[in-house]
Amino acid sequence: MPKAKRRLNRKAERLLREILGEQFTFDNCESDLELLRSIYQGTYANTKPGDPSFHAYAAAVNVANEFAGQVFGFPDLIPFNNQIFDLQEEYTPSYPPISPVTSALFAGWLVLDARDGSTGMTVGEVLSQYLQHKGTLDSVQKAMVPLNDSFCSFYEVMEVHDQGLGLWDIAAKQELQCWCSSGYRGREGEIWLVRV
Repeated sequence: MPKAKRRLNRKAERLLREILGEQFTFDNCESDLELLRSIYQGTYANTKPGDPSFHAYAAAVNVANEFAGQVFGFPDLIPFNNQIFDLQEEYTPSYPPISPVTSALFAGWLVLDARDGSTGMTVGEVLSQYLQHKGTLDSVQKAMVPLNDSFCSFYEVMEVHDQGLGLWDIAAKQELQCWCSSGYRGREGEIWLVRV
């Protein structure tokens, strides 16, 4: 079920005006940008095994997280940044160390689900607006559209078959046919927290 389209409030419009006046860099994500470009162009220049859609997801989230690191310094987003920091500290105190699974889920949640209280926007939505207005990085724009429309939920694995699997959305009470792009096939009866 797609997220409802939101009308921008005044704070969101002001933030977007400020952000559109800036130039952002993605120096730490060059390989992610190249991967997304190759998928977008149909050449898929990647030697990593696995489903291209999983690599596109991971690359887009990496780019959005690099963007987040830069926009969280904007005055309107500093309270949101502080809130995110407090949440991270609460759920990952000094010990035990954060696991790779936890950090991957947190990275996706941070840019796709966490919504700033004053602007009502996620970092992913801000990135999409920025890229659309700048007319740049079409491959990232294309990847961000379905990601911004997605959400994590709890699902029960109902069936596993050659074409993928059937997941029961516990909250929405509906079954979805899909595949797991990470390569894990799943087992009937498992409960997953996943982004579909």
